[in-house]
Amino acid sequence: MKVRCSSISKFMTKPKGNNKISEGAKTAVRELARFHLFGYENFDGNKYTAKGNQLEEQAIKLSGFSRGLY
Repeated sequence: MKVRCSSISKFMTKPKGNNKISEGAKTAVRELARFHLFGYENFDGNKYTAKGNQLEEQAIKLSGFSRGLY
């Protein structure tokens, strides 16, 4: 697996206690493996995607109406 330079900080955190790898690094490895194995990437969204999701049904209806499907 290749790690992007922008995400190295997730892997290089110091562990607490007697652990050899930090919990944040374990989580970062799991997320990277999940992406490489299954193509899944966690994305919570932002204000632009929220607005798009909110207006999607209306846009589909308007598109169908303008094409004479409704």
